[in-house]
Amino acid sequence: MATDLAASSGKGAGYAIHIHIPGQRMVTYHRGAALLEHPVPITSRTVFNVGSVAKQITAHLAVSQVDALPLDRAVSDILPRFQIRDVTLRDLICHHGGVRDAESMLALAGLRDLDHYTSQDLLALAYRQTARAVPRGQFLYSNTGYVLLTAAIEAAHGSDIQSLSSELIFRRLNMKQTVFKRDASQVIPGSCRAYRRCHGQDAALSRPVSIAGPGALWTSATDLERWLAYVSDCWPASAEHHAFGDAVPYLASDREAGHYGAGLYTAASNPRVVVHHGHEHGFSASTYLTQGGAYVICLSNNGNLNAAIISEKLVAALATGTDSLDMLVDTDGFGQLVKGPTLDHSPIQPMSQHQWLGDFESVDVPGTIRITYADGVVHLWRKGTGYRLYPGSSGGSRHFGPGFHLVAGADSLRVGFILNMDRAPGLEYKPITAANHPWPPQRTSSD
Repeated sequence: MATDLAASSGKGAGYAIHIHIPGQRMVTYHRGAALLEHPVPITSRTVFNVGSVAKQITAHLAVSQVDALPLDRAVSDILPRFQIRDVTLRDLICHHGGVRDAESMLALAGLRDLDHYTSQDLLALAYRQTARAVPRGQFLYSNTGYVLLTAAIEAAHGSDIQSLSSELIFRRLNMKQTVFKRDASQVIPGSCRAYRRCHGQDAALSRPVSIAGPGALWTSATDLERWLAYVSDCWPASAEHHAFGDAVPYLASDREAGHYGAGLYTAASNPRVVVHHGHEHGFSASTYLTQGGAYVICLSNNGNLNAAIISEKLVAALATGTDSLDMLVDTDGFGQLVKGPTLDHSPIQPMSQHQWLGDFESVDVPGTIRITYADGVVHLWRKGTGYRLYPGSSGGSRHFGPGFHLVAGADSLRVGFILNMDRAPGLEYKPITAANHPWPPQRTSSD
């Protein structure tokens, strides 16, 4: 029996929740608007961008075609422009390829928030990389690894990811609303839009992006039910088996006591549960599946409500019984689950008023960046956009900005520096020209 606990109440953007426990009732809960511009409520058939939840489908597509495309094959055999020769398709699936995440580097490459970019732009950055960013065998979560995986699948089969997925997965599972969006102008029937509320106003968060594969899957909660039912059916009942684990082993990941396999995370202590979250331009998504077929699906178009955290709250409530679940969703007990930024967003004074420290370039990222100093703070500039970098708690050579930190030598920037981004570590920048000022800079009475 299915129970819909609420009929799309709420005036703002919201979420769709589907919960299934074998032998018990199915619960669906829909809240908020799919489109704020029109009175369109969220339903079980509303289509969301599910971000990295798509990785489990992309990985399965590779695994299901292993006879035609062996997973131990080097990526460079299929994509000759890829220069890291010892990375295999299996490495990409498990995030053990050491490939820096190109999306993390877009700002360094000169793109701004509303600039259009495609998977080809990300591949161009991936093809510049000449060595693993982390040692072999070490996990580095990389969306670009899945862009490469998608490109390899398409090259090997001579067909695009949407056509292959439609033929091999979507049609067979009756996932009629699921599509990989290939072009930013493509119309997705039934789709919603993402929003974030800030300072009392709703802001639309859509961006002109087209990335085939890991970040461009649009689907509904109903279609994800069909997908998770398929994963459950394919999952052997024995305790030692992971979902799709026969083809792709689950290896150590970035989560404490967690492993990563065929586009899915699992706890090392509990291989009977697989989960993946996704975040893409204001959308968020989460799937949680047990070996016995129980699942939780949460899709959100509200940038202030993180589907991953909602899912965790739902799973915790289920552990204490469905009454706790009813209370949680009936009272909308999720709150605002994304905190606002804590960084200083006050205007940065013009670059002409800064002390120039140098211009730098990297073989891994096109273009140059400039380092300056003003108001007692180091600044990093790319195409006229500046970012403040604050010294670490211990002082010295490390300076931290939004999503990255800079590590320089003890004396000056004349030998360059290393820029470490969360998913793109070890970017080496060499000076084009640099001032011989002491590093780190010291505040003066005129600052």
